[in-house]
Amino acid sequence: RNGTGPEFDAQVLSTYLNPRDCGECAAVSGSMVSSLVMSLVSYLPTIFTDVLRMYPNYDVNCQKAFGMIVAIFGLLMAINTW
Repeated sequence: RNGTGPEFDAQVLSTYLNPRDCGECAAVSGSMVSSLVMSLVSYLPTIFTDVLRMYPNYDVNCQKAFGMIVAIFGLLMAINTW
């Protein structure tokens, strides 16, 4: 069992990762997940607005404004995730 097992895993992990830094990944990933979810959720209204605006009777200024606001919000959330 040379190079395998829990003892080897702990040794390799301690070489690459400082145990004091374990909580930092959780803090960063929590904000990334929330930004990603918000970005994905804001993508659906953008698609629906685009589909509605394809038809001449539904292409109104409020749809355009709503689409722009939601698209900008989604873009900002995606940039925040990156």
